[in-house]
Amino acid sequence: MRLYDGEGRGGAISYIVTVFTGDVRGAGTKSKIYLVMYGAKGSKNSGKIFLGGGVFDRARTDIFHIELAVLLSPLSRVSIGHGNVGVNRGWYCEKVVILCPFTGIQQTFPCSNWLDEKKMDGLIERQLYEMVSLRKKRLKKFPWSLWVWTTDLKKAGTNSPIFIQIYGQKGRTEEILLNPNNKWFRPGVIEKFRFELPDLGRFYKIRTWHNKRSPGSGWHLEKMTLMNTLTKDKYNFNCNRWLDANEDDNEIVREMTAEGPTVRRIMGMARYRVTVCTGDLEGAGTDANVYLCLFGDVGDTGERPLYNCRNNTDLFKKGNADEFTIESVTMRKVRRVRIRHDGKGVGSGWFLERVLVREEGQPESDNVEFPCLRWLDKDKDDGQLVRELLPSDSNATLKNFRYHISLKTGDVSGASTDSRVYIKLYGEKSDTIKQVLLVSDNNLQDYFERHRVDEFTLETLNIGTINRLVVGHDGTGMHAGWFLGSVQIRVPRQGKQYTFPANRWLDKNQADGRLEVELYPSEVLEIQKSEL
Repeated sequence: MRLYDGEGRGGAISYIVTVFTGDVRGAGTKSKIYLVMYGAKGSKNSGKIFLGGGVFDRARTDIFHIELAVLLSPLSRVSIGHGNVGVNRGWYCEKVVILCPFTGIQQTFPCSNWLDEKKMDGLIERQLYEMVSLRKKRLKKFPWSLWVWTTDLKKAGTNSPIFIQIYGQKGRTEEILLNPNNKWFRPGVIEKFRFELPDLGRFYKIRTWHNKRSPGSGWHLEKMTLMNTLTKDKYNFNCNRWLDANEDDNEIVREMTAEGPTVRRIMGMARYRVTVCTGDLEGAGTDANVYLCLFGDVGDTGERPLYNCRNNTDLFKKGNADEFTIESVTMRKVRRVRIRHDGKGVGSGWFLERVLVREEGQPESDNVEFPCLRWLDKDKDDGQLVRELLPSDSNATLKNFRYHISLKTGDVSGASTDSRVYIKLYGEKSDTIKQVLLVSDNNLQDYFERHRVDEFTLETLNIGTINRLVVGHDGTGMHAGWFLGSVQIRVPRQGKQYTFPANRWLDKNQADGRLEVELYPSEVLEIQKSEL
């Protein structure tokens, strides 16, 4: 997901350019590197693009996000060169890889040559042609614009991190952070953002939220508008509510139903009464933060923090039945519950008996029971802090699949990280929670050390054949930067093993400065099937 805010930031079509400097002596350069991309038959080109901010050191990978007003993909060729100024001006380019999210086409242009007036043929600019056998198809993404209206009420603005998630008939987006670096949403001001989204079909709702409960951190949102930059399809989402733990109903999450000419039927809103029953065992209660997501016939509520209890001030204590209200665009029937805690606090382990769900206004006899009767405790049961629950009268038994995840940290200087690493898997049927990897199977004391493999197990519903994943870290700790070599996932019940090469930094001071990457499998092997 690439997010841009403000006006006048280039064109609508983006390109992700990855430049590989060779691993030979003297390969790096301090010269300014530029690139020209040529469309089919060379009829259109990008003009000379200077790759500012790149380092171009030996064995280095530099990543750039470029926006153009013109669609060139698939490219017929690229030119790459440098200005030949300063000391260490010669450069050894290994290859250039260019992905256009709009077409989903990733092309590789090998070079393996010097751009140096004193070496080989003395050229400082080279024409590169694609190695077609390496062409890959990625998820297509389309350009959208979003306008956000903050109301002009006193104290309506906020600099709390504001997130959105957009839902369509074919799926939903990732969580999108709108204001990195705590940028203010000011009262009475319209903010504009641009990003790329996969084809999700017609949109039917947006959820927006922040995670600040302190006084003064709330936000009063008037509305949002989404428009496809190319087709001009437009959706309106009206809110006119506080997202504030001290205003209105004290909630910091809002859902808005889609309206406008593109919408055939406007969805209604619903309120769900959720009762969370903690077991009556010794040590069953928890002081950790608890989060819940309801899944229905239409979409889900997203993960909601359970803090705004209707009947108790001391939450999730032994034998408690804590009641909460979750407001969302209607999901029709609730089919599944996912509940977890964050493991914080002394004795955070929790024995969850069950969760009851009914639509508000319905009698208690309409409660749908989602039994659990298990620990969410890294030191008990299977060590998992998240459970997926089905109704007690469900014909389907909850046949969880185990996903055995191996993460290999690269063998380069400073490769290890002490940040919290997370992963999310995407399959043909569904996707998993963004899971923080807290408890390893191979029980190593320090996780994600240089040139080592850490193994974890994720247990969840069958998501089908895995087609991509997102892996990243939260950037905390003294040595946050991480060089990720690869990810391997074994799914014995599928009889499949997936390999996802990465070989890149997740570091705000390296490559493109990102702490998260989307990976695709390079190979899928058949392995022996088993029920484990």
